[in-house]
Amino acid sequence: MYKLKLLSIFFLLIVFTNIISSQNEILLPSIKSEDYYLDIDKRKVLFKDLDLDSVIVKVNTNMKWRASTSCEWIKIENQTDSTFTIKSFQNLKGYRNGKITVEGYIKGRKSISADIEVSQSIAVPTDFKTNIDLNDENNVVLKWNNFNWKTVGDDKIYFEIYRDSVLIATTQDTTFVDKNVELGGDLCYNVSAVQITSEGIITKSNFTPEGVVFLKSPLIVTASNIYRYIGRSNPNVSNQYVINGFVDKDDITYLSKRPVCTIDPFKYDTSIPVGTYRNAIEVKGAEDATGKYRFIYISGSLIVSSLSSNAGLSYVTINGTTTSTVPDYYAIDCSSTKDEIDIVVKPSHNYATVKLISSNTNAHISGKTITVKTDKPSKQEVVFEIVAQDGITSNKHRITIEKYFPFYDIVVKYLDIALTAINKPESNGGYNFVTYKWYRDGELIGTSQSYSSEEDTTGTYYLELTTDKGEVLRTCAENISLKSNRIMLAPNDFIAKLDANDENNVVLSWVENNCMIEPDDYIYYEVYRNNELISTTEKTSFIEEKTMLAGNFDYKVSAVRKTADNTIIKSSFTPIQSVFLKYPLIVTANNISRYVGFSNPKISDQYTIRGFVDNDDINYLSTRPIASIDPLKYHMSIPEGSYRNAVEVNGGKDAKGKYRFMYVYANLTVIPLSDNADLSDVTVNGTTTSYLPDYYAIDCSNMKNEIDIIIRPSHNYATVKLISDNHTAHISGNKITVNTSKPSKQEVIFEILAQNGVTSTKHRITIEKYFSFQDIVINRWDIALTAINNPINNGGYNFLKYKWFKDGQLIGTSQSYSSEEKINGTFYLEVTTDKGDVLRTCDEHITLIGNRVKVYPNPVALGETICVETDCDQELLKNAVIEIYDLSGLKIQEIKVKGQKTEVTLNGAAGTYIFKFKGQNGLSKDFKIIRK
Repeated sequence: MYKLKLLSIFFLLIVFTNIISSQNEILLPSIKSEDYYLDIDKRKVLFKDLDLDSVIVKVNTNMKWRASTSCEWIKIENQTDSTFTIKSFQNLKGYRNGKITVEGYIKGRKSISADIEVSQSIAVPTDFKTNIDLNDENNVVLKWNNFNWKTVGDDKIYFEIYRDSVLIATTQDTTFVDKNVELGGDLCYNVSAVQITSEGIITKSNFTPEGVVFLKSPLIVTASNIYRYIGRSNPNVSNQYVINGFVDKDDITYLSKRPVCTIDPFKYDTSIPVGTYRNAIEVKGAEDATGKYRFIYISGSLIVSSLSSNAGLSYVTINGTTTSTVPDYYAIDCSSTKDEIDIVVKPSHNYATVKLISSNTNAHISGKTITVKTDKPSKQEVVFEIVAQDGITSNKHRITIEKYFPFYDIVVKYLDIALTAINKPESNGGYNFVTYKWYRDGELIGTSQSYSSEEDTTGTYYLELTTDKGEVLRTCAENISLKSNRIMLAPNDFIAKLDANDENNVVLSWVENNCMIEPDDYIYYEVYRNNELISTTEKTSFIEEKTMLAGNFDYKVSAVRKTADNTIIKSSFTPIQSVFLKYPLIVTANNISRYVGFSNPKISDQYTIRGFVDNDDINYLSTRPIASIDPLKYHMSIPEGSYRNAVEVNGGKDAKGKYRFMYVYANLTVIPLSDNADLSDVTVNGTTTSYLPDYYAIDCSNMKNEIDIIIRPSHNYATVKLISDNHTAHISGNKITVNTSKPSKQEVIFEILAQNGVTSTKHRITIEKYFSFQDIVINRWDIALTAINNPINNGGYNFLKYKWFKDGQLIGTSQSYSSEEKINGTFYLEVTTDKGDVLRTCDEHITLIGNRVKVYPNPVALGETICVETDCDQELLKNAVIEIYDLSGLKIQEIKVKGQKTEVTLNGAAGTYIFKFKGQNGLSKDFKIIRK
């Protein structure tokens, strides 16, 4: 039994002019009930309880009332002068409309007549069926029968689908597929019909009987996303998946056959470009012989990445010691006896490679390990390169590996008095030493082949040597004690003085002592200034030329005896002699550069002075120095090149005698005119880059009417020239200003011209200013978007082509765009003008509520009526038509759309026809109808 409801009663009151009433007024029927009420202003009776099967109407007592109806499914019962009952039958299916006439009488004359409209509401859907689809893809198919009821006005009817008493979907169809249900066990489904009136009143039918479906427990098999680099083969993906959904402590071993992932090797070969390929990793093939589980498969993506440019260093391990950087120098521990060491390089990226690029024949590489042969003392430079996966980017690293001499391999200790380096190749491993530096406790103490001390000493010694091949090597450290070597007489009559020509030369002289020496002994002298050894000589005089020092300096001399076995014995020092030196001022001319063919610049003050003391500066001098270039010798026509000492400086004076002057000349360099026409950087609208981009779009949040392009050439004497014929751009110096007062794409071409006036480079950029979205697009009723193609209203443009984009994807190519379903996202429009310009709008976030047009039934039988139904706004349906074509393209009918539902009778023979629904603002849809 279908429950019927009375939805509304409308009173259309007709008041007659000839009214007989003692009170001279007409009283409307008054309804007093909690279930319904009378709205006098709107002339309606509205019911709160929509489940009433009957309504008792109470009227006032000023009149006698009578009610009647011609509808068979409505009864008038219990009628008196003041009350009556409206009752509907409950065994009729579908939607019905009826009318009751109510009349009021005063003294036997009819004074009021009203028609009451009575509606019978929707019935429960019938023949409800549920089942699982045959392909076991976890889809539950629901079907039920509809009723051919009629709606009133703008009423709408749809269905609500429930699973285990939970609403899961709504639909206007009489079928529904619950796809990929991830539940298991008994699931209960039922359906209810829903009616919405134009006033927003919602009426729901009862539920269908429950349909119970049993689903096996679902196993969700999800393929993993696979990553590989461009140009590389696909990896083995057969077991690249995860499974969720096992119950009862089961796992993958429970399955009779495990799933397998695959990737199409022809579609996704090594030549595909960088990108993400959705659903490329397919997974199938699982089986459960017990029938406990069913399988839901989810494909994965193949992500192809570009080859890495990472040529960085993660860490390096040298002879077992790990650091995050490559040190410049590494000395092998003297306690180690290794004849080779390893340098293990760990790049930042796994696919980076290590390449040995030094010419050191003692080093070789295997993979990322460099082995260096260290079987003899040496300093070896090892240079290697980390090459990125892309084979282009690389970083070089350099390290010096040193192995020391064992101390006593090349040093002999004589009588605990002296240390002597062995400089015979047959005795020291094949080396010829040129220079020597003795160190004790880290301090330099001697630079001769032998070392001895005037006092008894104890400390940690090592020797640094330079070989005849230019190698600087050293020994391991050794703890040594030496006795005093004071067994010679010091020179006498020592004199130290400043020479007479004020060139800052100190003249030393002394008389030797005739001490006893052996025939093969060798005598020489060491000269000291302030206890620092400054020279050795075999003569009994020494001149220290052009010393840079100033003040009082103490000089002394010691005699040195070198025996045939290289033992060194030193005398005591002569008495100390002091010399006073003026402070030296080093006046150094600046190097001067000029271009070929140019005059020499003014350089009189092109010098620097070093050596002032006591807060003095150049203002202290009585006469300042002057730099000069001979204009006759170094004229404009001299060729390019470097002219040494061409810049002279002289003439400084100090009348107080505190300073003396030392002059250093400089070079004149004549260079060719530069051919550098490179770009250093460019600033476009405030953004600076090292290169000029091909394209620049003005930010929609800051739509400037002009932007600046500021060019900075690599060479200061290079110039910038605007060469494009863009009349909206002009240049001032190195700044190009582009007029962007209206939407456009503008190509700006400029040239950087080198100093030589010959070499140049051209640069090109396209500047685009977008339309504001609302300037050229109308959003009508949140249903359709339409481009404005009237030059009067869109800024003077004629558009020929249109491309609508949503979230970056092309969705339409007509002047207007609409969607059947509700959608939201980020939209923009790309247009082509009659001048061939391709322009676009800014992005706009929009929600379209959708407009749906449906045609049913299909197929249609001969003589059967076709219903074309839409939920579009009435404004969009103005002048809307339905055009009918046969398959040859011949139009055979055209019907004007009559509101939201239009009935069409199809003429013609059996076959296939095309229905074209055309409304306002681009609203259109095509249907293929089959006539049986």
